[in-house]
Amino acid sequence: MASSIEDTLIKLDKCHSVDYNNDEVKLIKSKTEAIVHDISTRIGASNPILSNTVVQCGSFYHNSKITAPDEFDFLLVLNEFSQPDVCSSQPFDDPEYPQLISLKIDYKKLDIEPERDFELEDDPRRRQVALAATIESDYRNSIRNCLPTLPLPDGISFTTSQKSIRVVEGDRKFLDCIRFSGPALTLFLNWKGEQYPNLNISVDMTYVIQVQGLPSYCNLEKRLPSEHPLVKAGLFAEVHHELFYTRMLDDTWRQTFTVLENKIISFWFKENESSNVCYRLLKIIRDILMPMDQLGEAILKTYVLKTAFLHECEQYPEARFWTKNDISRRLISIFQRLLAAFQTRFLPNYFTETQNALSYPFDSEPEVENSEEDNHFIASVHEATCKITKDVICLLENSSTDGQPLQHWFEPMSRTEMSDPDISEQKQFLGL
Repeated sequence: MASSIEDTLIKLDKCHSVDYNNDEVKLIKSKTEAIVHDISTRIGASNPILSNTVVQCGSFYHNSKITAPDEFDFLLVLNEFSQPDVCSSQPFDDPEYPQLISLKIDYKKLDIEPERDFELEDDPRRRQVALAATIESDYRNSIRNCLPTLPLPDGISFTTSQKSIRVVEGDRKFLDCIRFSGPALTLFLNWKGEQYPNLNISVDMTYVIQVQGLPSYCNLEKRLPSEHPLVKAGLFAEVHHELFYTRMLDDTWRQTFTVLENKIISFWFKENESSNVCYRLLKIIRDILMPMDQLGEAILKTYVLKTAFLHECEQYPEARFWTKNDISRRLISIFQRLLAAFQTRFLPNYFTETQNALSYPFDSEPEVENSEEDNHFIASVHEATCKITKDVICLLENSSTDGQPLQHWFEPMSRTEMSDPDISEQKQFLGL
């Protein structure tokens, strides 16, 4: 039987988590997927070299979405480029960035139109740069060309958000219903329903090249003993990773592990539902207490919580550590792990422990060369996040037999807003 604090935490989870059995949630899911698959089909039809397979990923698809069904993530695996022997790579020049590679695409093995711009380049490396830019440009053009005639299901319409891009056409200025960021497309939709009468939905669609095996710098498989549940479950038998075009430097692509990460998370959630409850509570507590930026978004990204959670699962893989009676204990342990990361400004990436899973401002310290605004933002976020994390740990420890001290988490609370100079600068540039 769960203790009072565990009952309170489970109740908090139910108050904030998406009900996947709800008919309207199922309807939103099916209609969003229909839109994505329609776009995917149209991309391939208009440009066969970009024919792709849709892969579901992200929190919605491992049943850990909280608040509302308002975010959906998909990978579009480029089938032609993901064939064996079409792509080869070599490490990026700077060993500090092992996740980056220089990619060589053997376009002569592909059915690409002759006399494309990239073929006019004499330098092989510049030809690869031009080819990567051509893929990105063709992807964007295919989407822009299909959207005007894209039929939307009943109840869904295009909308805009503060993340939309301001577009200028002649004398008209308007916010677009889509946003491109490198290989990623974010589509902004609005749902008119009963439980969710005015729900804004963001749909991320990112094209990737899928590569068999794991890169040498990924030490996950090497550090797990043969008897570890992840190894025994065969998760590394047919493993792949993905390549994202970064647009950072010339022909540079980034290696990621989105599909494998989703398999690992889904494995833990399938093993024990309490682990999913624990993971959702990390996000719920973050959204209740942690500072947000001027757009109302949490400054502490979900990726950080996910990384700390995965490290916890690896350290405590047995089901006996994840019973309903252990939810508060696991939360305390994970928040202690996070506090140590905030204090040292370093959290080992789950797949590459030498890389930092923390990003700005959590991985930064005030520096003389920074602006006064940047240093104030870095210091304020660091101080507030460390204090709140300590308070959460203390509250959970002191509530070990009584959930009453946690009751205020159920009440409306004002969150600290901290102005991110980068967002302020961007909004000023866009005239928002």
